[in-house]
Amino acid sequence: MGFKELFGTSTFAYLREQRMERAMLLLRSGTSNVTETAVAVGYNNISHFSESFKKKYGMKPSEILRMY
Repeated sequence: MGFKELFGTSTFAYLREQRMERAMLLLRSGTSNVTETAVAVGYNNISHFSESFKKKYGMKPSEILRMY
């Protein structure tokens, strides 16, 4: 049985979901800025991280930082 059959999603989509969830936790903790968070979850391109984050959560990472 393959990954998709076990988890209901592709390995890439699963990894992206895990990275975004970790990023949200880091931003909400207030211990790292957007750049540090992006790097910590494996993004080299900060713009791409911000786009992916906004697509998932409907808010920019910087907006989350301001809330917490």
